[in-house]
This record gives sequence, structure tokens and C-alpha cells, in this order.
Amino acid sequence: MRDNEIIQGTPVWVLNSIVTELMRYGYSIAMHGELADLNGMVNTGKDEFMREDSDEVEIISIDDDLELLSTVSDPAVKLIMSGIEKILECKRTYLLVTGIDEFELLEDEDCGDEAEGIMFVYNIDLECDGSYASKVRNLSTFYGHISFMIYSCIGRLELGQLDIFDEGEALYFDTSQEKQLQNKYSQLLADLNRDLITEQNAIWDYEGTLT
Repeated sequence: MRDNEIIQGTPVWVLNSIVTELMRYGYSIAMHGELADLNGMVNTGKDEFMREDSDEVEIISIDDDLELLSTVSDPAVKLIMSGIEKILECKRTYLLVTGIDEFELLEDEDCGDEAEGIMFVYNIDLECDGSYASKVRNLSTFYGHISFMIYSCIGRLELGQLDIFDEGEALYFDTSQEKQLQNKYSQLLADLNRDLITEQNAIWDYEGTLT
């Protein structure tokens, strides 16, 4: 019973983590242009951005952060915001159909640990020389990894068990064969993954214009 609660709750944590990482990329990229004034105020390092023990946490809130990013005209940031909107809409629907209380869920350390494990495996450290082009290239790579994060959650829902990284990846590669998903919540995540391909392809194309 407890494993099932963790399996159902983990996708929400993972989606939140993906949004936070996309926001980090958004800030990092936007600070090369329209948000340059925030240089020195917001730390966009992978292990520092929006962390409770970071120096700038008091001046950042999710809603304000998203509102500010939505005003940026940079093409990459616009694609980031488009993806974030899709993820948040999927999360709202997932919470509705599962009946999960997000506030209670975010206090569940077991779900947090499970999500952290997924992010640790797929959100790998990428080399960056600090340039705009390098950051967009890393964003493009991260978008490619999002599918594996999502299908790691789907694999847990489908198999009803934890620790299924290989099976999760197998499910991802089986999508080309129209594999039928069995869990009623899995399709929501699969639909999100398909929807995010639009942004992924657009970011790849934009990255190509920078080389």
C-alpha cells in the first residue's frame, strides 16, 4: 500500500523538479539579455537555484519567477515557458484525477527521495563554457532527457513497483510501437511527453542556428 502511494506521488515531485530545472535554464539564458540586471542576484548553478540554503531564496517565488520569465522575448525562453505551461497543466490534471493533495504530498519525504533518484540518474551534469550558445545546447540536451524522467514515472505506474529504471527506458523506446499503457494515470504522462516534443524539436532547431 505504501509503495503504491509513493508510485502515484512521485510523478508530481518529478514534474515539479523538471519545472524548476527549466526555470533555472530560463533565468540563466535570459540573464544574457533582458534579465541581465539579475546577474549577481540570482544563482543559476545547478545545485544552488531555488535551494532553501541558497543566498537568494528569499527573493524568489515560483509564481513571481514564472511571471517574470513570461515577459522575456528570447526565443529559447519562450520555448521554455511553453513547455512549463504544458507540464503545469498536466500536473493539475494529474492531481485532480488521482485526488492527491499536493501540499500533503510535498511533505512526503519518501516521494521526494524517489523523485530525487530519478532526477539524479537523468539530469546529468553538462559541460558549459558560460556562453549563451552553450546554455541553449545544454537546454536542448536536458529536453531530450525529460522523456526518460517521465517514462521512469510511467514505468512505476505500469509495473506497480519501484526501482524500474531499465523497464522505464524500455517503455520509452516501445512508444514507437504504440505500446498500450495499462495504468489509467500513465496516459496523462505519455500525452505530456508527446506534447513536449514540439518544444524539444523547436529548441533543437534554434540551437542549430547558433552554431
